Amino acid sequence: MAKLLSCVLGLALAISALAADTKPTAATKAPKRYPYHANVAAIDLNAKTITLDGKKKQRVLNVTPNTRILKDKKPVAMDTIKVGDYVTGALVDTDGRLEPTTVNVGGTGTKQLAQAPTASATPSANTPQQKSSTGVVKPNPGSSKKIQ
Repeated sequence: MAKLLSCVLGLALAISALAADTKPTAATKAPKRYPYHANVAAIDLNAKTITLDGKKKQRVLNVTPNTRILKDKKPVAMDTIKVGDYVTGALVDTDGRLEPTTVNVGGTGTKQLAQAPTASATPSANTPQQKSSTGVVKPNPGSSKKIQ
């Protein structure tokens, strides 16, 4: 009886060790999300696709029932997206098929850059030179004139 019990325990231990060593398959891993931002080049309401302009090539997003389309943080229908709209969001690459999880519709045109300040932060070459506390004349930093 003791031999039978030890065989059963050994077999159970071996099976549990094998079960612990199995690696998860690719199907069990969560798909990776990627951010995107671009202008809309084309939109097909029948095929439920949005084509985005790219630097090198255009990308086609396949809208699914789980895709959230937002404008000003409020849900909107896909037909509110127009060609030229700036969109951002996140997408999942499912076997080469780009499926957006979110589409945030922004303004028209490309992303606006920060405006440059109107006044120069460095003094120009035409500004007067400064005297130091020792009486030595120093040029302003940005001045191209040499002191002789």
